Amino acid sequence: MAVSGPPPEPAVNRPLDPERAAAQLSKTGGTPFSAAVSCELEEGLTVPASALNALRREALYKLLALREAPTPVPFDRGRIPTQPAPRRPFPPRPALVARFAGASQVPADCGADALLFPLNTAEETLRFWSGRAVVGVEIPRGLFGREDAVSALCQTAADAGARFALCGNIGALEPARRAGLAPVAGFGMNLFNTGSLRTLVETGVRAAVLSQELTFPQMDFAAHSPVPVGILAYGRQPLMLMRNCPYQASAGCVQCGGHGSLTDRKGVRFPVACEGGSGAHGCAELLNSTPLYLADRLDELPRLDFLLLHFTDETPEQAAGVLRDYREGGTPPPTFTRGLYRRGVE
Repeated sequence: MAVSGPPPEPAVNRPLDPERAAAQLSKTGGTPFSAAVSCELEEGLTVPASALNALRREALYKLLALREAPTPVPFDRGRIPTQPAPRRPFPPRPALVARFAGASQVPADCGADALLFPLNTAEETLRFWSGRAVVGVEIPRGLFGREDAVSALCQTAADAGARFALCGNIGALEPARRAGLAPVAGFGMNLFNTGSLRTLVETGVRAAVLSQELTFPQMDFAAHSPVPVGILAYGRQPLMLMRNCPYQASAGCVQCGGHGSLTDRKGVRFPVACEGGSGAHGCAELLNSTPLYLADRLDELPRLDFLLLHFTDETPEQAAGVLRDYREGGTPPPTFTRGLYRRGVE
């Protein structure tokens, strides 16, 4: 790409020097570009500032047009299977994977098939529970430059006996793999069809949580999955990932104590969750005011390999009751939601 303008003129007073020309041409304003300009000028010549500005604007307009132009994406039809993979068998009942915000929530007689703890859980806690159950760690959905710290924590968790990592985004897969933890795609991956599932499996994902926006009939593709699949079946569903914690800004982490919340215009309380303050992993999550509950409709669930139960502020007694409900069937709490599994999204 090239642009051109009027030729230089003999200078009457002060000739244009390369430094002033470069400074004028380097201004990129509110565009997404930055410029490194070098100029070659003969002595005794000048160019009006208006001409330099016009030259710069024309170059930026052309760059913006190139940036906005659609780029062809190669499409390999050979990657599309002509026949779907055969339907595979599912276990008689889905395994229960219990995610706890802290180890103090774990009931004495837990009964879950696997336990999941936050990535920053103490090493001795992970070592204790890994001797009693299959243990995994949950990598935060928002990393924001903390990849090195996350990698170190993944390695610590693996050394303490953790066997898998729930990954909320693509960036969490590599730290988990490098530490020897089996990557499990979380709901944040938004797995919505066979293509997205197959792509993640090719990156080394060993199990996957399907999108919360799917209806049960739309999950039929899971029957052809080469890896175990499940859904978030209980808990306060994360509604929003926030880079800056609103509670921290208004009241501070000390006053919050990990139990902050936002209240809407109707007086409904929405908890704000983080790991010991939003600075611990660079973000906070706004949770639903009521928990998702499906234990009274277990016979209506699609065939799945596991159910993820997401405990946030439950006591050990409450968690034990929920686990029992998902093994045997139960009665919903006074307030609950079915999420989008019944009506989907448009």
